[in-house]
Amino acid sequence: MWDTYNEDKTPRADIGRVVRIAVFAAIGVIIFGIVGNQSVNLLLNVEEFGEFFTKPLYYSTLSGLILAAIVLVRVNFNVRCSLTWYGIKMLINFLKRGDYESRGKMSRYSEFQMGKMSFALWQLTKMALFAPIFGNIMFGMAADYALQGKDMGLNSIGNIFAIPFADIPMDGSYAQKNVIPMFPALTLLIPPLLAAVGLRMLLYVGVSGAVSIVSQYAVDSKESKPKFLSYISTIEIIAGAAIFWIGFNMFFSTNIDYNTRYAIVGAMTLGAAFISYGFVDRRQARVIIYPTKRHMYSRLFTVAVVLGLAGSMMIVNNSIADTRKIEWNGPYITQQIEINHYMHGLDKIRVVNYDVAQPSISSSAIKSTVEQNSDVLNNIRLWDEANAKTRLEQQLGQRSDLSFFDFDILRFDGSMYWTGTTVPDIPKSVASKDAWFNQHFIYTHSDVGMKMLEADTGNIVDESQFFNQRRTYYGESGDGGVFSTYWSAYPVVGTRSEEVGGVFYNGTGGVNVSPPLSWMFEPNFMISYSSTPVHVMRYKDIHHRMELLYPYFVYEFCFDCTPNYPKPKAVEAIPVTDGTNTYWLMPLVAALNTSNVPWSSATSTSFMLQLVGYSLIDAYEGSVQIIVTGDDYFSMMFLEQYKDIGATREVPGWLADQIRYPEEMFIWQISKFNTYHVTDPKAYIETKDFYAVADDSKELAPHYSFAKPPGFESPEFVGLQTLKLKEPQSNSLVGYMTVQNDLENLGKMTFYSIPTNSPVKFINPSNAKDTLTAS
Repeated sequence: MWDTYNEDKTPRADIGRVVRIAVFAAIGVIIFGIVGNQSVNLLLNVEEFGEFFTKPLYYSTLSGLILAAIVLVRVNFNVRCSLTWYGIKMLINFLKRGDYESRGKMSRYSEFQMGKMSFALWQLTKMALFAPIFGNIMFGMAADYALQGKDMGLNSIGNIFAIPFADIPMDGSYAQKNVIPMFPALTLLIPPLLAAVGLRMLLYVGVSGAVSIVSQYAVDSKESKPKFLSYISTIEIIAGAAIFWIGFNMFFSTNIDYNTRYAIVGAMTLGAAFISYGFVDRRQARVIIYPTKRHMYSRLFTVAVVLGLAGSMMIVNNSIADTRKIEWNGPYITQQIEINHYMHGLDKIRVVNYDVAQPSISSSAIKSTVEQNSDVLNNIRLWDEANAKTRLEQQLGQRSDLSFFDFDILRFDGSMYWTGTTVPDIPKSVASKDAWFNQHFIYTHSDVGMKMLEADTGNIVDESQFFNQRRTYYGESGDGGVFSTYWSAYPVVGTRSEEVGGVFYNGTGGVNVSPPLSWMFEPNFMISYSSTPVHVMRYKDIHHRMELLYPYFVYEFCFDCTPNYPKPKAVEAIPVTDGTNTYWLMPLVAALNTSNVPWSSATSTSFMLQLVGYSLIDAYEGSVQIIVTGDDYFSMMFLEQYKDIGATREVPGWLADQIRYPEEMFIWQISKFNTYHVTDPKAYIETKDFYAVADDSKELAPHYSFAKPPGFESPEFVGLQTLKLKEPQSNSLVGYMTVQNDLENLGKMTFYSIPTNSPVKFINPSNAKDTLTAS
């Protein structure tokens, strides 16, 4: 007989187990793929750069673990919920929906619980998986510094909660005493922490609450017992938490004024009220299904009262402030001016009244006047960049494997030289089948280095009298250039060089890679050099190299970018020499987020730039020496963290006459000076005394030359930028800014202010050029 009991003895696949295995397998594949793809470069980076590479990696990992823990780790072992595993469970139930046993197994999110061990392991897994995503290297360095017991301004961070409620004086003393001491914490620690807490609230209050509502409604609907008051209670808690968090963040706003206190109190009161209503309604929902009219009216009444009181106070204050702007807005504007003076070093800029009389020199005195100023007149920069570029390009002749990348004004022994730095190019005549070999083995460097001409006479000079080492293996080439696009290599064992000129590289740059690791780095090596170690030189673009080793700094700027001209510009690096070796001098500029610093800006976003120091990058070896010149809190922290691996405050003597204050910092400080040189609140509100750069060219570029401004005893190599009134538009200058570049006065800025009633007017450069052209 047919045994119906054993009619279907084929074991059914456990879909839940299959899905769980698939999830873990997918995670494993992803991890293996990422590790496999990055492992070779990681190993090579560790071997070549050592602690210079692992130190930033440590800070990134430390910060990632801390922030991932804040965002993702649950600590309530009594509840042990998990959005991820609840979603997986629901997916399993959906896939098993055809099974009789799985029907009706929809469960509420609030009822889902993991085992204690699984729950603990899942929290650790989340930290490990998401640490790379939440990594913040600046936060990591600051956290490590703070954990060493160093002062990060955390002791004074409590002052920020009193700022909106304080009586602000008309001078900047309040900001000096209460805000400036908090700068380290507010720029390095607080922004990532606020973002992490906000994201946690979004996930575990917002998303978790929404999932709870949906799952609860789905189950209740199937049971025909919807509990609307319960759903409303969760919505109230979500809304209350969001409103309360908005109010809390107002303490860390850039724009604090007389109305901020009412906005904070209103938001936090309304948020706390909704959270309270939510918990009350959650208890009542055990016996009450629908909200009553009284329930609805009480909530609406609360909203109306809070918004009405706070809003009416703010409207009344604004009405009063409209008629008494100086009295009401003045104290807060004064604090903003004070904070920006500190942020951008404007308090160190010297302002000199430059009252120039109409020159009156008799013909008989012209010769003596020229002789008296011969130290300046004999060293005038007559050749501009365009003409210098044309002249220098002729020096390369017909070479198709080299081109000029950048042109800079350099100074040696009190004279100026236009210097064009060269980069290797792949000739267009190279066949596509030979491209790989040419890119990596032949055109590996520039054998010319640079070409130079005198900036005053235009005469070509022999660059070897300044730069003894001119073979450049590490340099600038821009996006798509040889240095930024290709690595170079040569077999460790070989008697013939394939490089341009047949030279053998004998420096310390790069790393030896042996099979089979070399095969993983470049599959072509499996055929070409199957048993031979290969010396590989990577990160030959100095900006890419610095981004890898010192990712704390900014290597691109976009001061004059517009929607029609958005291309950023790499930070300026100039060639310098100690007489034997050639280096690239690159400024180290840190951009610190000040969006949570009171009065740091009139907008919601703000940042400050700090010149930490300079890097000396060997053009042949690729080695990097860090010189710290800054005295701000970030510079001191960076030096403390890096002094054990070579960072120093000692500037080589030979560099003193070649160093230059970064034009990026000069431009940035001028842009802030144009607004915040106005210290009178009334004048600031009227905005009529704001300045602008008196240059109509597309790219902002200060003029560097030897000059002898008023007050200087002898000519110095200075940067100069002319300024004019922003409104109304005028051809007349209001003055000019200079910055000194000699080491002893590096970065010292002076603004020569032309009185508005001066009988002598100075026109801006573009108008002067037009006048001369027309004549």
